[in-house]
Amino acid sequence: MRQVATALSSRYNVKIREGKGWAMDIHKRELIYKAEHLLALDRDTCLGILLHELGHLHFTASDWTEQSKLFKQYPKITHNAVNAYEDVRINEKMSQSYMGSRDLIVAMNELLAGDGVADLVKMNQEIKERGRNRSNYDMPEWFEIFYVSMCKLLGDKLFPQWTPDMYYDEKKMTIINEIVREAEQKKLAHFKSTQDIYDFVEQVVFPKIGDYLPTPEPSSQQGDGSGMQKGGDEASEGSEGSENSDASDSQS
Repeated sequence: MRQVATALSSRYNVKIREGKGWAMDIHKRELIYKAEHLLALDRDTCLGILLHELGHLHFTASDWTEQSKLFKQYPKITHNAVNAYEDVRINEKMSQSYMGSRDLIVAMNELLAGDGVADLVKMNQEIKERGRNRSNYDMPEWFEIFYVSMCKLLGDKLFPQWTPDMYYDEKKMTIINEIVREAEQKKLAHFKSTQDIYDFVEQVVFPKIGDYLPTPEPSSQQGDGSGMQKGGDEASEGSEGSENSDASDSQS
């Protein structure tokens, strides 16, 4: 990690520190990494993660929050939505920008996103086949929609090709499939800016997920949009109905 830190510092003026997950603080130019991943993950996956986080530094903007009515109402949920679909755009940008990077990013997707998908598959089986209650699970339903649709956009191999009636919640899977279909029609992976991603979230995603949103509270009118993009485990942490808390600035 010392070699990586030296290279990032000298070339990009980026500092690194250990955290709960991988993230890039755009304003502080700080890369947060998960120490256990450095020991557990293979070289290609770690390089894929680094490429992805540097992609946020190069291509992700945070100025979309300034005029966003959604961000004022639902700072954490809006941030998570933009972050999820921005990840799709960033992966494509970095894959096109650096020779050989697509294979590294695919390795990252298959391992990290694959772990999250495995948890969702298990949850789906427990709810649908064993009758467990959805409230037993920590993942907010709106985050589930963002995560599943993001994984389907990242690659067919990442997520089971469930039809709505195979999922524990047919309505939710129908919404997810509609989001994926519209994202593919609009070529979301090739959007030019983070603002374009936000517009997609505002115009396509939020109109479909109203039944899964908490009631905005007066204290949620202030959100922190300072530009830090989180990784999956950090992004969902403490987010169930917690619109009073600041929207994080980290990009995954």
